[in-house]
Formats: sequence, structure tokens, C-alpha cells
Amino acid sequence: MLILLINDTDGRENIGCRLTSHELKQNITDKLRDEGVHAHIMPAPWLFKKTLNIRLALRLAASPKGRLSHGLLEALVRCEYGSAALESLALADCVVFQPEGTVNDNDDAVRILRILSLPLYA
Repeated sequence: MLILLINDTDGRENIGCRLTSHELKQNITDKLRDEGVHAHIMPAPWLFKKTLNIRLALRLAASPKGRLSHGLLEALVRCEYGSAALESLALADCVVFQPEGTVNDNDDAVRILRILSLPLYA
């Protein structure tokens, strides 16, 4: 079974981030193995883009009634997670969103949309 782990924090500097994703991945693979299922987890870390490219930002601003088209959401995913995440999504049997450290009271709607772009697309 191929599992895409969205917002895999295993590669970050912070030990808490690494441990959160590491333990989650270990628990998933252990539980599935107990059920006789071999699992391979594909990481899809959020890339922490600090700014949107100007064309994408203008497309987001011009979205009618705040709606995101499939193409616009895909462009946002490519910007925030990279093309490899979209390729992995197409291969995945299962998708898991690991929300650790992503949204808090200080975040604006654009940052929240950026982190949630791949889960929404999935």
C-alpha cells in the first residue's frame, strides 16, 4: 500500500517536528503490518514558501466569489508542495494529512490556504 503523508515534518530542524512525523509513520506501518499489509509512506512536506509568485497571487485574488478552480488549486499545490507531491498523490492508495504545527490563531487565511492546498486538492 502506498500512503502519501501530507505535511511530513520528519525532515525539519525541530526535533519535535521530526519525532511527530517519525512516530506517526512508525505507528501506521506497524499497525498495517499487524494486519498483513505492507505499507510504503511517501513524504509530502510543506515547503514553507514565503511568497506566492505574482501570477498565482493575482489568480487567487481574482477567483470569483472566493472559489478555487481545480487548475488554480493545482498551481497552488505545485507552489507550496512541489510537482513531486502531485505525482505521488496520483500513485497513492491512501492519503494522510499530518496537521502538526500548521495552523494557529496568528495565521491569516492565505497561509492557512497555502498549507491546506494539497489536502484540499486530494
